[in-house]
Amino acid sequence: MPNIAPRSALQVIKNFRTQQLNGLTKHLRLYGPLPTLAEAAVSSNQDGSNTAAEPSIVLPNPFIARKNPKTGKWRCPKYSLRRQADLVKKAKETDNLTIIPPGPKLFALQLRMRRLQLALSPTDSAIIAAAQASLNNPGKSNAAETDLATARAKTKKDNSKAETQGSASEPQTRTLETQLLQRQDTLSALEEVLEKSQIQHDLDELAAFEKSETGLELQERKKRQTEHSSLQTQISVARSEVIKAGQKLHKAQEDYEVSKAEETQERLWINPYWVGDAKKKTTKGEELGVKLYAGKNKMFKGHAWEKVKAKRLRRQSILMRDMKERVARYKSVSAIVFFNS
Repeated sequence: MPNIAPRSALQVIKNFRTQQLNGLTKHLRLYGPLPTLAEAAVSSNQDGSNTAAEPSIVLPNPFIARKNPKTGKWRCPKYSLRRQADLVKKAKETDNLTIIPPGPKLFALQLRMRRLQLALSPTDSAIIAAAQASLNNPGKSNAAETDLATARAKTKKDNSKAETQGSASEPQTRTLETQLLQRQDTLSALEEVLEKSQIQHDLDELAAFEKSETGLELQERKKRQTEHSSLQTQISVARSEVIKAGQKLHKAQEDYEVSKAEETQERLWINPYWVGDAKKKTTKGEELGVKLYAGKNKMFKGHAWEKVKAKRLRRQSILMRDMKERVARYKSVSAIVFFNS
């Protein structure tokens, strides 16, 4: 079995969004067109589930089964319950539950969160409120709350590092463009100086073969040759810097385009509308967390002594209730037998 590389929770959510967009064409080919954004906005307002903002994109719900209109056969959901539970867990870690389509595992998570809120004491609620306030305003909290905010915000900061990098890439691209232009201007200036001194350099090379120059002329010629070689070295270094700056600029531009594409894709997921009726099953006792035995006369599972426990307790209570009468009756009968004997 090949080793699966671990992925962050944020990457799992991004892959989910990419898969839904890539599979949209196949879904339209099999099941027909989806509602428009205007129709989806009207439906969401009627349902009351999304009245704060209009839908940003319309997609089929991959967590429910669908019926093929051509063949009349039902197809299972794209995501199994195990994969749905894993996806909901990752979305909760990254605060992206709003973009997860409704499904059994999302309903179960919302129920658990609601049950947990009802079970919290006023002290626990105050602690959670203080922790959330420290996360929102870490500069105004005390040292303990600051440590708690730092510990909880570390994962969120690491996950959003890739998102914030895209917004900072545009000024970085402008800086690299400025640096590239400066290096190109420096290279052009050095090449002009080299071109002007090239004629004198050729004359100096011819004078080296004639051996008719004086000592002062020899020193000046060697000095000009040294300056010429130094100028050539500077030009080669400037060319390499121009090449490196161009490569950095090209890479920064590619990263910026990728980040802009990701931002555009993320804007589509601000408020998605999922087409499909995800029915929410209600079970007696689910609010209390006892769905298995709620409304049943007998336990479905258990030992034999557990099954007869209620009958045994009832018999025991009756015996304890009538114990005094039995003891009195026993004593009266024992006394009569004693006197008769």
